[in-house]
Parts: sequence; C-alpha cells; structure tokens
Amino acid sequence: MQADVRLNHIPVIMLTAQSATPNRVMGYQRGADDYITKPFEPDELSVRVRAQLHHLYHDTVSELTGLPGVEAVEKKIAEVLANDPSEWEIIYVDIANFSAYNESYSYVEGDEMIETAALALKSAVQGRNEAGSEYEGDFLGHTGGDKFALVVHASRAEKVMETAQRIFSDAINDFYTPADSKQGHIVTINRQGALTKSGLCALRFDVVRNGK
Repeated sequence: MQADVRLNHIPVIMLTAQSATPNRVMGYQRGADDYITKPFEPDELSVRVRAQLHHLYHDTVSELTGLPGVEAVEKKIAEVLANDPSEWEIIYVDIANFSAYNESYSYVEGDEMIETAALALKSAVQGRNEAGSEYEGDFLGHTGGDKFALVVHASRAEKVMETAQRIFSDAINDFYTPADSKQGHIVTINRQGALTKSGLCALRFDVVRNGK
C-alpha cells in the first residue's frame, strides 16, 4: 500500500495477537497508524477507525509541515480534472528508502526529514516566472507520513521536480552518520534476521499526465 500512490494515504490499523512492545514498535515502524491487540472490543475498534477517518478527511492542515492536508489535496485535484487537466500535472511524491531510515535512526529524525522534504518541495513550487511573479494555481499538499502531492503547470513540472530533488539532496547528508553518508547506504536487519542494504533517501516522483 505504501508503494502505491492510489493507496498510500489510507490509514492502516493493525489488529493482531502480538502484544509485546517490540511487535508494537515494529508495527509503527512499518507504517501503521494505530495498533490494537487481541482480544479486542468491537466498540473500541469502531472508535479508532472513525478517529483515523476523521483525521484523514478533516485535518485541513498537516501538523508536521503546515501544508494543506488530504481534504485540500482531493479538492484541488478534482478542480483541475473538472477544468482543463492538460494544462496541469499532478505529481505524487514520497521519500525513497524512508522506512529503512526510520528503522535505523529514529522517528524524531524521520519527522525532521519529512519537514526537510516539505521545505524542498515548497521552495521548488514557489519559483518565479520570467516576470518575477509566482506561478498562480500551483499547489503543494501533505497527505501524511512521507507522502506529498503537487499540482503544477505542465510547462514547468520537470523543473519543479529537479529543483526539489537538488535542494533535498543538498540537505540529506546532515541526516546520516559520516560513515553511512560516505558509503552511500545504510545496513538494516530484515524480518528474517538478515542484513540488508538500503540506499540513502531521495525524493521519488510519480507523475499523472493529463489526469490519467
């Protein structure tokens, strides 16, 4: 779900018999928004589901980044598709290798990386045209976690992505130890207990052209 732009904004609640603290920690590290252990009360599960849906559709601004949330993103995309989608490009953005980074470092540093990504995207979107004015109608939203959505003029979509990637890449070394930064990857332990290598984080873009 996290790898699919059509699904990665959907909250995930884990319902499991694994109640030990390490299991809970792993669940949250894998991207769960909430964690309930068995046996469970149906009423409690219902309340938690409603709470996640409320946050998803009624949080107009992300607390972490200050950017418009899911509701605003969906409204903007619907507006574009209802008018002339050929003038715009809808771009879904996430941070590649972010889960591995969170597991190897910490949630606090992970949140700081998300904020850095938001600033990089915001700087790129707020570029100016030849007349010195900001482009009208361009939009940046934060759909949760390390996921963002851009709506920009088709004529400058490539430049926005290149600029955001450059700004983010320039800042990324500060998030790693000198050893990890030098070798260009981090080493983590997968669920089978084997050592795995994950590349350094980078912005990843999925472009929707002409509303398709």
